[in-house]
Amino acid sequence: MFGRFNSKRQKELNEKLNTAILRENKAKIEKYCKKGANINGEFKTGEGTVLELALYTNNLIIIQTLLEQGAKVDQLTRNKGSSTLHRMTREVNAQCKCAQEKLDLLLEYDFKNSFMNLKDKNVRTPYDWLKSELQDSYRKKVKEIQAQMPREKTSAWKGAVLYPFQTCGFFPSPTVEDSSSSEIELRSMGSIKLKKE
Repeated sequence: MFGRFNSKRQKELNEKLNTAILRENKAKIEKYCKKGANINGEFKTGEGTVLELALYTNNLIIIQTLLEQGAKVDQLTRNKGSSTLHRMTREVNAQCKCAQEKLDLLLEYDFKNSFMNLKDKNVRTPYDWLKSELQDSYRKKVKEIQAQMPREKTSAWKGAVLYPFQTCGFFPSPTVEDSSSSEIELRSMGSIKLKKE
């Protein structure tokens, strides 16, 4: 009985959160998140996340509010098999309203470097989906954002603790002279052997 009550209450909270997002009411969004609304739920079963619902508003303040409350930029939907980052990449390609501003904001909360690593059902990352003329500019942008991140958040990204982007293949590996030994230990990827020249 209590489980059914909790399930009903959760559903009501989630619906209230969705309504607050569509009405662009920041105070109510924060209120429902504190009460336990699912910030990473799907507003339509299997179709899109709560964060994607916020993207429809083109309101950067509302999007940032959800991100600050813990919305994930890298959550894959069940039916579409893609994340919010994948969707925003396609919007940037199509030159939709506010698309670049929204993608830039999402990247600031992409602590796992999903932009470069997360594959959708088509086995492509958000970066892969970018048109070729946009790839270089976004690669530089991601590097700039990473440089401004606090140390503890940077180390949470996939890849090396000292060189998070090295494993993506887009940035040069450190030389032996840069390291005190011939190996650099990685927390999440094992280790990389460095050849002495």
